[in-house]
Amino acid sequence: MNAQDIHFSQFYNSPMNLNPALTGIFRGDQRIVGNYRNQWEAVPVPYLTFSGAYDQKIYLKALGDGFLGGGLIFNYDKSGDGEMIWSQLGVNVSYTQPLSEQLFISGGFQYLFGSRRVNPDKLSWAEQWNGDIYDENVSLTEDFNDKTKGFSSLSGGVNLHFQLENTRTKADAGVGLFHLNRPSVNFFEDKKISLPMKGNSYVIGTIEVHPKMDVRVFGVHSFQSKYSEAVFGAAFRYHLSFQRSREISIQLGTSFRVGDALIPTFEVQYHALRVGLSYDVNTSAFEVATQQKGGPEISVEYIITKVKSVKVFKACPIF
Repeated sequence: MNAQDIHFSQFYNSPMNLNPALTGIFRGDQRIVGNYRNQWEAVPVPYLTFSGAYDQKIYLKALGDGFLGGGLIFNYDKSGDGEMIWSQLGVNVSYTQPLSEQLFISGGFQYLFGSRRVNPDKLSWAEQWNGDIYDENVSLTEDFNDKTKGFSSLSGGVNLHFQLENTRTKADAGVGLFHLNRPSVNFFEDKKISLPMKGNSYVIGTIEVHPKMDVRVFGVHSFQSKYSEAVFGAAFRYHLSFQRSREISIQLGTSFRVGDALIPTFEVQYHALRVGLSYDVNTSAFEVATQQKGGPEISVEYIITKVKSVKVFKACPIF
């Protein structure tokens, strides 16, 4: 409970949760992203996680070749018998500076306000055991000072983006650090519990190996307090059509969460819309309870590209 931050198997499809510096890093002008995860459906009380985000590029003449990225993000997570709920609403800001025609560096920050709440009435307590049976009608002496705790969190990160000109080959690598201010999230006044800082280090790459085929590789290492998680994967993307405004591609791949799960993935993209599906097949000792059913995950992305205004020009030569 001290390290219950949200996570997605399709981490590469939730960029603003991965690193604030990825805000505005995409081909287009505006982006809408949604992620849904239902973990451990076979367990009596599954984990449910949702994230929705919007970001866009902001060009200012004073920045020259650089540009800003701005966005909003909302996260919701519900877990456990006590219905532990995290609700978070945040603002992301980033700045990107070209280092060359192929290399860009970005820095970003996130300010997030959240609430953490629990429902003690859904929990079972030792004093409800009368020596023979469990009696849910027994009056409880357990007392929470507060069932809801508000907090604010400050996060930041750095990202390097490489884009090979006139190809689909590109790569991102960076580090995102969350809860730099270690906000207090305790329910009891006599004990302070701080949310530990969380870190994500990652690499996400696409390599064009054929006019119609790409190879994608991705990996992330996350840590929070003494807990850590590593996910690595690869996928093949095949482009069925390059017709303008009707581009179609499909992607098949698999990921592996070290010591926990095998994750087959499938994606389809039609022009500006992309939908990704994955399923965690649990491989850890917990598979006895989950029956290897880790849980489904869905990601949706839609990118808006505005038509750029045409510069002033002469329609015909003047003789």
